[in-house]
Amino acid sequence: MNSIRDRALRLGLRARPGEKETQKIMCLAIPMQIVEIDGPVAVAEVDGVRRQARLDLLPEAKVGDFILVHAGLAIATVDAEAARETLDLLRQLADVTP
Repeated sequence: MNSIRDRALRLGLRARPGEKETQKIMCLAIPMQIVEIDGPVAVAEVDGVRRQARLDLLPEAKVGDFILVHAGLAIATVDAEAARETLDLLRQLADVTP
């Protein structure tokens, strides 16, 4: 199995010029499942945490869908398997981050 570092490098997540390899900075979109929708705003949940997410880019999203949430905006839908895989990787990163 590939390491998390190998996967990150394959995705192009590298240190910025002048930074050490360990000083990577990136923004994340978190997979969450929609539990409620009220107009253009969804309530999405992951691991018992609920957050609001704007659906302006995903007007077709519905309750039960998995969405990628970045800065309060739903930017894509993903299937349940991809959401679980991504969350598992994020949990692994959290376990090894000092």
